[in-house]
Amino acid sequence: MFEIVNGYKYWNRELIRAAVTGINPQVERALIQAQAAEEFLDALVATGLVGSKYGAGGERDMGLGLTGLANDPNVVADGLVTATTKTSTTTSWSTAVEADYGKVLDDLHKLISVPYVRSKERHRPDTILMPLDEMVALNRLRPSNYAGNALETFEREWAKVLGKPGRFITWERLKNIGSISNGPRIVALTSKKSVAARIKGKEYGVDQVREVTRGYEANASLVTGGVRILDSSGIAYLDLAA
Repeated sequence: MFEIVNGYKYWNRELIRAAVTGINPQVERALIQAQAAEEFLDALVATGLVGSKYGAGGERDMGLGLTGLANDPNVVADGLVTATTKTSTTTSWSTAVEADYGKVLDDLHKLISVPYVRSKERHRPDTILMPLDEMVALNRLRPSNYAGNALETFEREWAKVLGKPGRFITWERLKNIGSISNGPRIVALTSKKSVAARIKGKEYGVDQVREVTRGYEANASLVTGGVRILDSSGIAYLDLAA
């Protein structure tokens, strides 16, 4: 657990106008800071890193050794699932062609089978995280003379295995962290608390307003610790080439 502090500034004139008119100071700064806090938390949950480059030593790597849902080394050690070699020149779903339809479905089924096998038949993944490009590719990909696309077909087959509909979540933070050519990473996990726990302290809020040179600064804090993988056998990664 650690604390970050974000701040925004009100000038004297704004506070005087607010006092005279009874109208609150502009809220844009507070909204911007709230958005920054949400993005910070989102980054911590994904990878433990808060910049646009998610590898070790990447932009804004705080050096705290934090991991998230998509880069926990214990999950990789439990078994990295590699995409099937398809007839197109790359293994990224975004470039898959009609002939790759069955192989893409096979990739997805292999992915969700890993936690079930490795957890000794305890965990069936009910949630899949992926970048938007890969979700769009699944929605586009379909064989000739067949109405269903890859996404619809897999959702139907997945639901039969689970006994309920599964859940897809698009997450752009998984776009460039895969170990194969730094391509997209797909994550499948069960949403049960025994697999992963989100560690979070108090919600974002204004703690105090302090005087600074020629104005007042509102300090706000967010305390969080990201995500901890509790049982890595209930989660699996599928890396696609860029």
